[in-house]
Amino acid sequence: MTCRRWRSAAYERLAALQEELERVRERGVAFEREESTLNVFCAAAPVRDGSGAVVAAISTSVSSAHWHQRPEECWADLVQQGADRLSALLGFTDPHRPASTRQSVWLPTLLPN
Repeated sequence: MTCRRWRSAAYERLAALQEELERVRERGVAFEREESTLNVFCAAAPVRDGSGAVVAAISTSVSSAHWHQRPEECWADLVQQGADRLSALLGFTDPHRPASTRQSVWLPTLLPN
């Protein structure tokens, strides 16, 4: 099966898309690199409720110029921290990852002084 190409960076083959979805599941964050809009990069993470069901997502979208000023892990940490905080407010706790382990070294560099 061939996937319709939206932009030049989009997935052309279903197998490539399926491989990326598996990486997203493992990593817990999804990236969108100019696939829907040129010069715009995004990172997103799921928000879970008390039962563990995904009920929402949080994302950030930035220009490619800003995106490349920091490592991709920075953007992943940012959305994962936000998703973790929202999930905790909804009653979700992850026994495999205590909340205290999700401290970003990147967040202070993103916030204005």
